[in-house]
Amino acid sequence: MEHIYPRHVYYLKSRKINLVLAVLTFITAAFVLVSGQSISGVALLIIGISMYGLTTFHIIVSPSGISYHDTGLTLRTTWNNIDRVELVDFRVFGSRKCIILKKEIKVNSWKGISWAAPSDKRGKIIPMLDDKRLEKFDELKIQIKSYAPDITGLS
Repeated sequence: MEHIYPRHVYYLKSRKINLVLAVLTFITAAFVLVSGQSISGVALLIIGISMYGLTTFHIIVSPSGISYHDTGLTLRTTWNNIDRVELVDFRVFGSRKCIILKKEIKVNSWKGISWAAPSDKRGKIIPMLDDKRLEKFDELKIQIKSYAPDITGLS
């Protein structure tokens, strides 16, 4: 389906290599399973699924709002619901920049990175990554500023 509005998609820098590694891991798992080593094969399948999961992460910016997509989780909000950007402490992952929302958004389930988010922030944040992990991070910041010019904390 063709989009009638401009949208910009931002992926992890490691997306392509993660996809290659996932495919290679699936192929190796198939050979290991065929050879009768079921425990090793299942372990490789789990690793392959995890690697593939890293390829699905992306952020979409459009005139209607911003959306965060991760394995099993999509968060969407409009520009008028964005308050600021600030560091949020995640279990295991440390601090990450997040878009803080004015009003809570409805989320059916908390999967992906969201299990590590503080419970009082769930439904009120959209996680972002930094320039080390996200392609075209500077462009993403420019896009956010163009749609939400009053946003603070985005430097």
